[in-house]
Amino acid sequence: MILNSLLFLSIHLLDVIDILLVAFLLYQLYYAFKKSVAISVFFAILFFYALWVVVNYLQMELLGTILKQFINIGAICIIIIFQQEIRRFLLNLSSSHLTFHKIIRSFQQPLNDSNQEDIDSIITAMKQMGKTYTGALIILQYEDDLTPYIETGQKLDATISEHLIESIFFKNNPLHDGAIILLDGKVKAARCILPLTQKDMPIASMGLRHRAAMGISEQYDCIALVVSEQTGALGLFKNGVFSSITDTKIIKDLINS
Repeated sequence: MILNSLLFLSIHLLDVIDILLVAFLLYQLYYAFKKSVAISVFFAILFFYALWVVVNYLQMELLGTILKQFINIGAICIIIIFQQEIRRFLLNLSSSHLTFHKIIRSFQQPLNDSNQEDIDSIITAMKQMGKTYTGALIILQYEDDLTPYIETGQKLDATISEHLIESIFFKNNPLHDGAIILLDGKVKAARCILPLTQKDMPIASMGLRHRAAMGISEQYDCIALVVSEQTGALGLFKNGVFSSITDTKIIKDLINS
């Protein structure tokens, strides 16, 4: 009886969409858990859930009731035990909005003259800091609100200039640790604390400054510019992707792209 019903099971377009969405969510869950020590627990939970679905389909009421209670309690335990993994899963889902913002910005007008002057000031400061091996982390905010990270630092709300940027990251300046966040022609804050990426770095020698740059750029619609304290090399993170800057002329293209 069951075999006959399976053979004549009709599949509609919505069923296909449903399966694809579930597959996508499972992949995102696996991606969030794969670097965690809890990956075996994750597969165990999937096994019990799949077993519960099969038991319900076969109308095995006693076993189905037991598994249902286990899953209900397990859902609460999952939230408590896997807080970091769930957060990473939600961030992976939300990262798709970066592409949307990129499309929106492509229809906006090019940067005006004052914005171009700000970018020139940033590039000049980065070149000078690279020559003196002065580490720096500069965040250009776009659509997403970075207020929570601005609040972690020292608020400045000062006009952007190359001298200001260089002085902030001067090694004896108490504000040189952390990042500066730029918005609307202003240095909104310095010494800001940013989220660190959980992914492997593109270059093994990269430290916390690069890890923070990658972390903020993969979670929010922004650009992170980095000057390496060890090598003086310039780099840019956008959408979590690293670009090494060997020619400062291409920084404008990467920012405006």
